[in-house]
Amino acid sequence: MWNLLRSEMLKLKNSYMLFVVFIGGVFMPGLLVIGRLVTNDGPRVWIEYFSTIETAMFIFLGMILFSLISSYVFTREYTEKTINFLFTYPIHRTKIFFGKLIVVYAVIVLTYCIQFLAILATGVFLMEDSLTSQMFTSQLKANGYSLLFQFALVPIYTLLGSVYKNLMVPIIISSICTVSNLLIFTSDYKEYSPFMAPGLPVFALKNTTINFTPIVIISLSTFFIFLIANLIYHTKADIHQ
Repeated sequence: MWNLLRSEMLKLKNSYMLFVVFIGGVFMPGLLVIGRLVTNDGPRVWIEYFSTIETAMFIFLGMILFSLISSYVFTREYTEKTINFLFTYPIHRTKIFFGKLIVVYAVIVLTYCIQFLAILATGVFLMEDSLTSQMFTSQLKANGYSLLFQFALVPIYTLLGSVYKNLMVPIIISSICTVSNLLIFTSDYKEYSPFMAPGLPVFALKNTTINFTPIVIISLSTFFIFLIANLIYHTKADIHQ
């Protein structure tokens, strides 16, 4: 398994994807910095700064970015016509699937870390209040919970990428889901959408009453249903070219 993980990480290292991840992590903090310099407008206290960036990333931009990352890891062999070589190795298909899934999760964690550090680095110069230890801890927890909800969506992207063997279908689907998030952003229905779930911990920090029980059940169900579908597809389907 370690050799498989190392192989997948080397593939990412030699691709454009790590650059995309870095840009994705610093995009929103950088955008707000530019906005402050140009218009002298934007959040001036930490809670609003965190909330603005994290809301935009977790339920809008991040959905498209993470679908791109997920589908890229699972479809690269198809686009480069090397899928037949991959399955000649004496490794069970299930191990290959979980190896790729772990790499996707690691890259998503990296994106979150880059963004969190970028928020801290830029906020020091822009915010007019102090970042308390309580707020810092609360933000860490919110990011952690958001990550778990984000993880639950990944099997959807990996299945779409594997079945259609390209990046476009997962990106199109995630874009449609992003539009749906815009439509239910201010409604009570957001508590029942797994695509809104990564942003709910951020809403909860702003004293918004959130009932997490339904969305936890829905997200867990989504995760296991699509995980099982992935395993069935990767072990039973003829996925050679």
